Amino acid sequence: MPTTGQVTYLGKAIAANLNTPDAEKYFGDSSFQVDFGSKKLTGTLDNWQSVETMPAMQAVNIEADIRANTFQGTANSTGYAEGKFYGPDAANIAGSFDDKDQKLFGVFGANKQ
Repeated sequence: MPTTGQVTYLGKAIAANLNTPDAEKYFGDSSFQVDFGSKKLTGTLDNWQSVETMPAMQAVNIEADIRANTFQGTANSTGYAEGKFYGPDAANIAGSFDDKDQKLFGVFGANKQ
């Protein structure tokens, strides 16, 4: 795990919207900024596209603290987000989130840029 530096991670996300019939599935993008020196991760899950023609969803904003190779924090300030760094020099991240505001549950992954 790096102990200094700032890194951008880009990837994908998938979510189930519990406000919709049959917990409609959405696919989106994930973007994270990681500051290994301050041990902080911030990210956005957005550009959501529905499998069906469901209403658009707002972005999910994640803020988390890094501890060893894991991170834990909030999703849109009322939900929960957690995940881990994987690979040599923390080349990848993956995790899950629960956004209580939009009644979403999902997962995300991203690669170091």
